[in-house]
Amino acid sequence: MGCVYAPLLQELYFAQKGCGAFLNGKAIHVSSREKLEDATAATGFACIRAGLKRNNLPCFSAIVQQVRDIRRYGSAALDLCFVA
Repeated sequence: MGCVYAPLLQELYFAQKGCGAFLNGKAIHVSSREKLEDATAATGFACIRAGLKRNNLPCFSAIVQQVRDIRRYGSAALDLCFVA
C-alpha cells in the first residue's frame, strides 16, 4: 500500500496490492504502449555523482536516444506515480 500527495498539483495517488492505483479517487493504469520509441521516460540522477565509478548515466545515454521524450521531475515518488 502506498500514498503520495502532490500539494501543488492537488493530486493524491493511492495504490494497494491487488486493488489497483488511483488518482484523486479515479482508477489509473499504465498505457498500452509496446515500443520504446512510443514511450516517455522519467529519470533522476544522484545529486552527487562526481567521482563515482558506477552511476546510471551510461544506461540513460543508451536509452534516451530510443524514447519519445524524457521527464525529470525531481521526485522519485512522483515519477513512480506518473508511471501509473
